[in-house]
Amino acid sequence: MDTVAASAPKCHDTCHENFANDCTTTPPDALADLTPVQVAAVEYCADKLAICNVDPAEKSVTYSGWQLGGTPPNQIGPKHNIGIVCGQVSAPTGHSLVCVDVDDAQALALAPDFLPPTGMSDGRPSKPRAHWWYLVPTNTIPEWLRSKAPKTAPMMLARYGHPGMTGTYFTRPKSGKHVIDFKASGSQAVAPPSIHESGEVREWEGGKRGTPTVVDALALWRAVCDLAAACDCRPPTKTASAKRPKKAAATVAVPTAPATPNDDTDDDTEDDDQLHYLCGVNPHALSGDALTVAEKRARANLNAIPDADLPIDGEGGDATTVKILGALVYGFQLPRDLVIRVFVDHVNSRLVPPNKPWTEPAIAYKVDWLIFRGPDERFPVGELLKNRPMTSTRSRPRQDAGVGADAKLVFSSLAGVIPKPLTFLVPGFIPSGMLGMIAGEGGHGKSLITLDLIAAITTGKCPLGLDYPDGVVGSCILIACEDDWERTIVPRLLALGADLSKVYRIDGLKLTDGGVLDFDLSHAKQLREMVEKIGDVKLIVIDPAGAFVGRAGVDEHKDAELRSLLGPLSELANETGATVLMVKHLNKNVGVAAVQRVGGSAGYVNAVRFSYIVTPDRDDATRKLFIPLKANVLPGDLKGRAYRINVAPLDAAHSLLGNKFPDLKPDDRETIAKQLVRTTWEPEPIDIDANAATAAPGGRRPAGQLDACKVIIRDFLGAHSRPVAELDSAAGRAFPAKVVKEAKKQLRELPAGNPDKLWTRPLNEGGKWWAWVGPDGNPRPPHPDDAPAVCPSTGSPDQTDGTDETAQAAQTAPQGGEV
Repeated sequence: MDTVAASAPKCHDTCHENFANDCTTTPPDALADLTPVQVAAVEYCADKLAICNVDPAEKSVTYSGWQLGGTPPNQIGPKHNIGIVCGQVSAPTGHSLVCVDVDDAQALALAPDFLPPTGMSDGRPSKPRAHWWYLVPTNTIPEWLRSKAPKTAPMMLARYGHPGMTGTYFTRPKSGKHVIDFKASGSQAVAPPSIHESGEVREWEGGKRGTPTVVDALALWRAVCDLAAACDCRPPTKTASAKRPKKAAATVAVPTAPATPNDDTDDDTEDDDQLHYLCGVNPHALSGDALTVAEKRARANLNAIPDADLPIDGEGGDATTVKILGALVYGFQLPRDLVIRVFVDHVNSRLVPPNKPWTEPAIAYKVDWLIFRGPDERFPVGELLKNRPMTSTRSRPRQDAGVGADAKLVFSSLAGVIPKPLTFLVPGFIPSGMLGMIAGEGGHGKSLITLDLIAAITTGKCPLGLDYPDGVVGSCILIACEDDWERTIVPRLLALGADLSKVYRIDGLKLTDGGVLDFDLSHAKQLREMVEKIGDVKLIVIDPAGAFVGRAGVDEHKDAELRSLLGPLSELANETGATVLMVKHLNKNVGVAAVQRVGGSAGYVNAVRFSYIVTPDRDDATRKLFIPLKANVLPGDLKGRAYRINVAPLDAAHSLLGNKFPDLKPDDRETIAKQLVRTTWEPEPIDIDANAATAAPGGRRPAGQLDACKVIIRDFLGAHSRPVAELDSAAGRAFPAKVVKEAKKQLRELPAGNPDKLWTRPLNEGGKWWAWVGPDGNPRPPHPDDAPAVCPSTGSPDQTDGTDETAQAAQTAPQGGEV
C-alpha cells in the first residue's frame, strides 16, 4: 500500500463505497507491512467509518475536505495518528455519529453516572473511557440543535438531506480548564491505536471496538449538559466557545492542498456561534402581542403563589426555583432577560429578612442552563399558555387544619385485629401490598429491572431469572418522566414480552376548567381511584421518585416533608394490595454505608418495607448486581441476583415488531429492532452484601459522614499538593461545608509523623493556599492540573486553613479572583 500521497485527498462523492473498495482490494499479506494505525485505517474504512490524518503534534487535521469524505486508508502515513470523522459520513442512513470527549478527571469519574452506556468507547491508560461514541437519529435532532455552520452544514444538507447536529465544548469559568467536547457534524476525534504525546497508546474499551448506542439527540444533549453542570461548568459563551488556538506548525509531513470554497480546514466549530445560548436568547420565546399576553399570565400565576411557598436562597428552595424558572422559559415562552426580571419582581420583591433574595447572577445561571439544556417532560413548550395553572409549591394543607379544642382521639383494642398472611408478588423477593424501592447508579438497569417485573406480571411469567409455579398475573401502572415512551419504554417492554394492554401510564390530573396538571406524589387519592377503577393492579412503579416528589413542592432532603408524601403511598399499597415500587438514584458519597448512598433524605430508606440496590460488579463492568439493601419483611437468608443487559436477537426483534406493529415502516422497524435490549439473569444467587458491593476502592468503608469526608480529602490530594479551593470544591460536592471544615480540622490536628496529617499554607508569598497530606510539612509536588507558575517553597507550614479566614481572600484575590 502507498504511503502518504503528495497531494491532498479529495472528497469522495460516494465515500463509503470507495472506502469499502479500497479495503477489500488490499491483499491480506500487504497488511503485514503496515503500522498499527494503518491497519486500523483499513479496518475502520471496511466498516464504513470515515477517517482522517491527524497531526500528532496538534491533535487536529491540517488539510481540507475531510469532513465530507474522510481520507482513503492509503493516505495514512506511518507517522500519522488517525481520527474518526463525526457526523453522517460515518453513520448508517438517517443517523449521525457523535463523540463525547471527556477531558477532565472529575468529568471522567462522573461520566458513567450521566452519560448513556455505549458499546463503543476508547481512551488511554491515564484517561480510560475518555471518548463515548453514539449514533443519533437525525430525525430526533430539533431545529435549534441542527448545525448552521456556514461551510459544512450546506454540504451536509445537500448530500444527506440534513445538516447534522451542532457541537460545542465546555470549560470551567474560573480556570478556563477544558472539560468536555461535544463532537458532532464537522468534527473528528482521535481514535485507537493513535499515540498520545505522552507516549500512551489509545485503545478501545474491552480491547476491541464495539457498537455505539443509538440515542435520541435531546436525551444525549441533556445528559452531556447535566454532566457539564455537575463539573461546575457554565453554558459556553462567545469567549469560551471561540476556536482553540492552534499550536506551532507541525514538523510531521501531512497532505496539503489549497482550500476549496466549501471546505473547512479544521473542526467546524462555527456551530458554536449559532447556538441560542451564546446570545442569551430563548429560541422558544414569543414576541409582539403574544408575548404581552404571556407575560401578563406569567405574572398573575407567580402572584398566586403564597408568600410562604416562595423559594428561599440557601434554604432548600433550589428545586422550586428551577421549577418556576422552567415554567417561565418554556411554559410561558418568555425571553431570557424577561424571565429574570419577572422572577425578581414577583419572588425577590416578596421576600423579607431573614429570608435572602436570589442574586441576579444566580438566577441568570439557572436560566442559562435551562435554555441551553432544552425543554423536556417537566417543561413542555407553551403548555402553560393553555389555561393551565402553574402548580403550587405546597402539595396539600396540614392534616390538623380546622381541628378544634373539642376534638377527641379515636382508639380501639388490638383484640379486633385479624392477622393476615404475608403474600408475595415475586416469591421471596417482592412482597404484595407494600412500599418498596430500587436504588442504583445511572446506566446500570434500575428502570430495566422494573420493566422486567412489569413484563412478568402482565403475562404471569417469572421475573429476575427465577423459576416458580403460579406466577401472579395482573395490571401495572408505570409513572415515569425520564425515559421516552415511544423510543425507550415501549420498545423495551416489547423486548421483555410484556402485555401492553395491561400497562397503564398517567398523563396528568384533569382540572375542572379542562386543563391538565402534572401528576405528583401528593395525588395519592387520585392514584387510589385509578387503582380501584382498573381493578387488578398488582404493581405501581414510580421512576424516578425524586422527580414526582419535587413536583409536589416537597424537599426530599427533609425527612418530615418527604414522609408526608410516602405515608399515603404506603397506606394505598396496604389497602389495595398493589406493591408500590420507587426508583431512586444513588448519591456520590462512595465512602459511606450503602443505605446512606440513596439520594435525598433517609426517609426514603426508613419509609419503605424492602429495598434493593443496583450496582456494577467491580471486576466486570458488564455484570450488574441486584442486592437486598433493606429486608424488614424478606427472608433473612435472601441472596442477591446478577444480570447483564443484552441486545435482543435481531430475528426475534423483527418478528416481535412485525406481529405487534405490522404498519411500521421497514426502516423504522430495522432501527428499532437493533435497539431492543433486555436483562439476562444468571441462574444462581450471589452471596455479597450491599456494603461490600458498593465499598470504596481499597475496601475502606467509614461509618459516618465525617470519616467518609476524610477519605475523600486524602484520595483527592493523594501524593500531590492541590489548591485549597479545589479541595473544598471536590469535598463540597459530596458533603456539607461544615462537615468538610471539621474533617480538615481533625486531619490538621493529627500529630506530625502521621501519613494522613493535613498541611495547608501558601506555597508562594502572597499566593493562594495549597494543601497536602503526609508525615512532614514539606509540600508535595503540585498536581499536573494545578502546577503553579513558581516552584513551591519549603518551610514550616501554618497549621491553619486559609479557607476559614478572611486573610486567604486577600491572598487569593490577586491570583485571578479565586475567592
